[in-house]
Parts: sequence; C-alpha cells; structure tokens
Amino acid sequence: MTTELSPLATVLHPEDHLHAEGSEFAARLKSAGVPVSTAEVKVMTEDNEEVPLGEVGEICVRAPMVMNGGGYGLFANHSLVMANYLARANAGIINLRELLDQG
Repeated sequence: MTTELSPLATVLHPEDHLHAEGSEFAARLKSAGVPVSTAEVKVMTEDNEEVPLGEVGEICVRAPMVMNGGGYGLFANHSLVMANYLARANAGIINLRELLDQG
C-alpha cells in the first residue's frame, strides 16, 4: 500500500471475470483492471508523452485521491510528479483491451 495514492486507482470488475475464456481469462485476471471513475491513469515516457497501447512506460495517476507533493519530503524523494500526475516508478502497459498490466 502506498501513502501517495489511496485507496485505489484501478479495478477489475466482476463482469470482467465472467466473459472471458482460456488465455483471455488469464490475461484479464493478471491485469490491474481499468481506472476507477475518479482516476485518470496513463502510461508515459520520461518526456511526459503517453505511450501507444501495448508499449511499456511509467504508470502515472491523476485523481483527487493523489496526495499533493508540496511539503512531503518522503513523497518528493520517492515519486516524480510528471505533467500533474503521480508517477509510480512502476513499469506498465495499457494493453489492447485497455486494461493496465505490469510492464
């Protein structure tokens, strides 16, 4: 759990578990799901550019539940704010099904 982002930014809905079989089912279950309605999740380059679907980049979140970095030394030392997003320093991919996967 992170203190910079609480409680969640993505979700895998129950219906996502029901309408897939075989490898599609496995791919969905290993994903982080889709952004919740109050979050904007992008996978970006170091130059603040969004990567195309299926390409690896850094997971970045912009949402009301993202802690403001001003005055938080730990936050400033461990996360990079890019284009008003919280950069998670985790590699990720938005796959062709538009689900967030680890990179």
